[in-house]
Amino acid sequence: EDGVTATPPIDEIEYVDLGLPSKTLWADRNIGAKRPIETGSYFAPLQQQEQDVPCEKYHGTGMVENLVCNYCKGTGIHTNLTIPSQEDYEELISCCKWTWIEKDGVNGYEVIGPSEKSIFLPEAVIKCNENERKNEIYKERHWSGYWTDSYRHSLEFAPNHVSRVDKAIPTTERVIRCIQNGR
Repeated sequence: EDGVTATPPIDEIEYVDLGLPSKTLWADRNIGAKRPIETGSYFAPLQQQEQDVPCEKYHGTGMVENLVCNYCKGTGIHTNLTIPSQEDYEELISCCKWTWIEKDGVNGYEVIGPSEKSIFLPEAVIKCNENERKNEIYKERHWSGYWTDSYRHSLEFAPNHVSRVDKAIPTTERVIRCIQNGR
């Protein structure tokens, strides 16, 4: 599938200090991506909800956290990851410079923080399994989605627009970029 590879060991994921007020560090790649420019794995929390079991080593309590925990089970990766909250994405939007670029043939946003360090958020077009027309609209507009720690919210962006949406459709498939929270 596009950009999906085996999850790299935890020591291959780097965390970038963008110089944010919260001291939050952002992973250099999405869950399931072997390289920072890859899309990684897609998650649809409500479609996979019944497969979830709480992970005792994971600090989150939401459906998306449990899904990621189960995905990463056995890799050791879940002991070090947190899924960004709405507030984390709002901070990323308000404190960083966002520029749509092509990097090694992949479109996405370069997000440069106050520290002048950056992360690359590759285009990850939202997938809607129940509605083919919506799929076409998402593709036409290059509308990407990154889950927050709530299955009801996500960061969404297109080439000329970045926003946090209050009501994400929990049956849609989106990607996840993790953090190490400094709060």
